[in-house]
Amino acid sequence: MRRVKYWIEFIVIFFLNALMYWYLGGYFNLLLGVAMILFLGFTLAMVPLVIPKTEPKIEIPAAEFTKNTEFLVRIRVKNRSIFPVIRCTLYLEIGNGFFEQKTDKTVTISLPAKGEEVYEMPLSSGLCGDIEITLKQFGIEDLLSFHEKRKKAGQTEHIYILPSEGETLDFEQNDYAAGLTESTESSAKGSDFSEIGQVREYIPGDSLKDIHWKLSAKKEALMVKERLQMSSQKLQIVFCVDRRNPQRADEVICFLYELGNSVIKSRIPVTVYWWGSRSRQLYEKTADTREGWKEVLEQIFYTGGGEEEAVEAFRMNAPDQDYLKVSEEMLVMWQR
Repeated sequence: MRRVKYWIEFIVIFFLNALMYWYLGGYFNLLLGVAMILFLGFTLAMVPLVIPKTEPKIEIPAAEFTKNTEFLVRIRVKNRSIFPVIRCTLYLEIGNGFFEQKTDKTVTISLPAKGEEVYEMPLSSGLCGDIEITLKQFGIEDLLSFHEKRKKAGQTEHIYILPSEGETLDFEQNDYAAGLTESTESSAKGSDFSEIGQVREYIPGDSLKDIHWKLSAKKEALMVKERLQMSSQKLQIVFCVDRRNPQRADEVICFLYELGNSVIKSRIPVTVYWWGSRSRQLYEKTADTREGWKEVLEQIFYTGGGEEEAVEAFRMNAPDQDYLKVSEEMLVMWQR
């Protein structure tokens, strides 16, 4: 509608000028009419020349943040042509991909000739998940805003939102004993549970049985034997969550996160199984460090994990294996 209005205004002005030239025969009206036609041709021909030399790019500050943390996403648009752009429109899609909550956003900026413009967009999320910022396409309008030509961009950036680092829940081994199973040893390096990788200084939370007492006496500081494999046991978790209820699902995710951190702190590896809604398959990932545990959650978010099919698929693949199902039902029992 906006462009139709501009076209009507241009045509009306052109015909009024032509009428004045016909009535008065003024040289100025003739020049004005010719200039209007030439400028119209120039501005329409400019767009196909500018759009191949326009390069938009999404820039994210980091790959992960905690809930309710504000971060700044930048969209840098470079114009390598010699023509200025009055109106460059960016067509975005932003939302939490894990919960399939996405909205369209349109941003309009101007670009100098042989220059760039940066659009800053503050974002935050009160839910865990995968924040997807997609630049679907961008459009360039001519100087008179009569015509817009669009080009596909197809760039997507992911920012993972993890639970806040608040108070750690106090778990005892009885809380997750149902999912403990013996790890399988092999001849590969690092699979021997007694094999020591390095010796380092004591960190609060380390097990007393791992202290190297002889070396500690010589160093006059507690030294700990860091094993290549933490424990002969591991916790197997089957993760299920109803993503149609984001608030409740977020509570289950936070519970899973705290449980994993607590178990890993006890030097027990955690293996999580989940059913990915995007590829319709069972995923498995093991973590024995806090950083590795974050990567597990990020992969769950990226694959859209949480479907109930995970339980049946796990039982088919490992019918005799023990596991702990982390779901809304377990969260309700824990909160009692």
